[in-house]
Amino acid sequence: MKFPIPRSSSDSPPNILLSQASSVQPIAQPIAQSSEISNGIYLSVLIVALPILAGLGVVFHRKRRAALLRQRIETLERIWRLNYRKTTS
Repeated sequence: MKFPIPRSSSDSPPNILLSQASSVQPIAQPIAQSSEISNGIYLSVLIVALPILAGLGVVFHRKRRAALLRQRIETLERIWRLNYRKTTS
């Protein structure tokens, strides 16, 4: 059994006055401002972070090169000691 849906006296949608409609601001404007602000934040973080990351990369690269050089020198010294012992014995 279906029950009837109660309806109001007027089934038409409410009328909006022009003065009320003109005071309504579009929603797209705050969204555009918010995306511009977030783009500015991302850009400023990028400007600050890139030089720091580049500097850290250079420092770690130099440390790695120095460690490899020390390792090669140690290997060459071991070879030299072995050759020296063989020639003197």
